[in-house]
Amino acid sequence: MALTPGQKQCVDTLVGPVAVSAGAGSGKTFTLTRRIVHSLECGFVSGIDEVLAITFTSKAAGEIKSRVKGALKACGRTDQALLVDSAWISTIHGACARMLRAHALDLGIAPDFTVADEAAANDMLDASLEEVLGSENDIISPGDYDALFTEYAARQVGSMSAASVEG
Repeated sequence: MALTPGQKQCVDTLVGPVAVSAGAGSGKTFTLTRRIVHSLECGFVSGIDEVLAITFTSKAAGEIKSRVKGALKACGRTDQALLVDSAWISTIHGACARMLRAHALDLGIAPDFTVADEAAANDMLDASLEEVLGSENDIISPGDYDALFTEYAARQVGSMSAASVEG
């Protein structure tokens, strides 16, 4: 499969990070796979352990790993293909959890911690707010926390440039 000009730019840009943003079926996974393999083939990185690829979903991370492994086998880099499962190709949550586990004892946390799901996180947030504000306060009553966050929503700060892979 040939690369489009946008995909080729992403594959060939090896210095610095690249954010790939495009619609479903446009070739993001194909492009990232080619970029990773290209960086190994041309010697920009000496091993898959020097690659960091962050995706939004675990499914996408698994697909990228699978394709990278297959592409490395196809080009004779079996040694690197064997290391793909432990590569830094994951979601942001997975990468952060991996770093925290690697340094858990230094940080004073249990290495076998789990990441809270959305429901548990919301319960903890409600409990924290109730502890801080108290059940009887002049600001807001328990159960109305959603209104508080609607009124004072978190706002995104900064900007990110993205390379387009439209194909």
